[in-house]
Amino acid sequence: MGQNDRVQRYFDDELAPDERARFEAEMTEDDRLRLAALGEMRQLLTHALEPAGEVDIWSGVSKQLDKQKAHRGWLRRRSVGGAFPVETSVKV
Repeated sequence: MGQNDRVQRYFDDELAPDERARFEAEMTEDDRLRLAALGEMRQLLTHALEPAGEVDIWSGVSKQLDKQKAHRGWLRRRSVGGAFPVETSVKV
């Protein structure tokens, strides 16, 4: 088992008590830095994956649909010089 594997197993609390004690006695500065980095990553991931609460997507979608319907209806009912309605083929 490589040293990086031992650092990861130590971090994940997967070492037997005697292995853990031996690792702590032999821990290098690099090992401490790796453990600190793993701790930061765990904290960042934990916060990133926390539920953000209820998200209301439908209200935004509904508003956009209403805007599109109103715009399309205006294009269809537009009249030229007030004389008569003209159908247009403008894509939105």
